Amino acid sequence: CGAFFLRRTFKGNRLYAAVFNAYLRQILVRGHTIEYFVEGGRSRTGRLLEPKAGMLAMTVSSYVQEPRLPLVFVPVYFGYEKLIEGDSFISELGGAAKKKETLSGLIRSVKSLRENFGKVYVNIGKPIPLDPMLDARRPDWRASVANDDERPTWISDVIDELGEDIMRGINAAAAVTPISLLASVLLETPKQTMGELELQRQLQLSMSLLRRFRYSESVTIPDWSPEDIIDHGEKLKVISRTAHPLGDVVSMAEHEAVLLTYFRNNVQHLFAIPASIACCFIQGRRIEHNELLRLVRLIYPFMQTELRLQWDYEDIDDVTAAAIDALIEENILTRDGKFLVRPPAGSGPAFQLMMLGQSMVSMLQRFYLVIALLVRNGSGTLTRAKLEGLCQKSAQRMAMIYGLHSPDFFDKALFRDFIKILRQRDVLRRNASGFLEFDDDINRIGEDARLVLGEEIRHSILSLTFSGPGVDRV
Repeated sequence: CGAFFLRRTFKGNRLYAAVFNAYLRQILVRGHTIEYFVEGGRSRTGRLLEPKAGMLAMTVSSYVQEPRLPLVFVPVYFGYEKLIEGDSFISELGGAAKKKETLSGLIRSVKSLRENFGKVYVNIGKPIPLDPMLDARRPDWRASVANDDERPTWISDVIDELGEDIMRGINAAAAVTPISLLASVLLETPKQTMGELELQRQLQLSMSLLRRFRYSESVTIPDWSPEDIIDHGEKLKVISRTAHPLGDVVSMAEHEAVLLTYFRNNVQHLFAIPASIACCFIQGRRIEHNELLRLVRLIYPFMQTELRLQWDYEDIDDVTAAAIDALIEENILTRDGKFLVRPPAGSGPAFQLMMLGQSMVSMLQRFYLVIALLVRNGSGTLTRAKLEGLCQKSAQRMAMIYGLHSPDFFDKALFRDFIKILRQRDVLRRNASGFLEFDDDINRIGEDARLVLGEEIRHSILSLTFSGPGVDRV
């Protein structure tokens, strides 16, 4: 095995680009395997990034020029339990510049190697052959590119589709780790603290639900007891236990809670649909089945983009119905005719359902924040860049005031994707002057968000949205 050097950019250097492409073509012709990261960088949040076209485009273009051996892309999932660079990720999410690697920094990092970083999990996803994608786009592609040294324009669509398929393939091969399970449960509590018995029950529910509502056959789930998971978290020093006569209490320190958002985000997509359903019952006990399908359908395009979910929009009603059945089998939902009903308030199952739903609240808060800022400032008053900045600053302030230990809550990229989807769905339109315009449809979306978010959360968001002179400071 070996590695080859690649410059960060080929811009302005056609000779280097030509030589590199020729070299890459020879590697493919000879049947050598190549490993690279499609995202083109490291995720600071634990979620997958948007795929970059660079290396992927060069690989596809090199192949179509000389397709001697079939080309297959194999998604690979890497799951960690602790990160050496966790602190730097947090500071970068907060706006700090990435620190350059130095010799002194390398020496200091040697001390970190004495710590227990747990295990690394590697899962191999379902292979993605390239030929069927090319055949679907251009059946005569072999003949059309045989004598053409330039990249055909139609290949761009193939590259975009391939990039998304690879990212979804990585998610579909996720490794659920004991630490990601602990993070998924404890981070949804107000102070990252639970009674040990309640934590055990919620961990058991999480694992059972992952098996009943299988995201993919490639997803691996630890065959551990909740007690073993808690013991493992203590050994890695991500949680601590406090003895109490009425039952031990398990908690995370604030610093660890911020770091562990990364691991929660690693597996959040696996719980997304059941958690979205559970979230709809935070405010009410009964919801009509078709209304529940509609609410999940409303937010699915935003979930799909943020979490790289695998299901097509046309199939989401069937997926939601399957998740509802899984929740009923877990005895945290019941069916009453055409209505779905959560357990009585104060009961153990009702608490479990609420805890499950909390994992999607932050996404819905961002959803409502964007809508509230648009409505507060009015149609035709904000540019896309101004709205993104306003969303990020408002979310930062909200996190500071309400103690949200999740730096990705105000990640600008998430707001950028959200606004992009609103434009794609024609809810937002850019006028000739570059300002965003909208009509009454946006108010209806806001009303739907009110059905899910609690009054306290909505009021906190509305109190943080501002207009007038404040916009100029963003």
